[in-house]
Amino acid sequence: MLKNYIKTAIRNPRSQPGFAVINLAGLALGQGPLAEELKKEIPEVEAATPMSWSNINNFAVDRKVLKEDGFAAGADYFTMFSYPLVEGNAKDA
Repeated sequence: MLKNYIKTAIRNPRSQPGFAVINLAGLALGQGPLAEELKKEIPEVEAATPMSWSNINNFAVDRKVLKEDGFAAGADYFTMFSYPLVEGNAKDA
């Protein structure tokens, strides 16, 4: 049965790419407000953070522009997960 679910999950975006893009965009846009709403409405939730999939971001300093592949996450990410930092501290990240 799990095999059929996986097949369906792979076939649907191929056969209906427009709906797949709309669904993924809606899911991505809803993550940020959902995390904040969870923290406000449920007292047991101490931290919540949205996280994006890997994408290419542009960073500009003066006239230099860098294109870097990476992830984006909310402010609570480093309070929820311990992650080794190359430089700086988690509170300022």
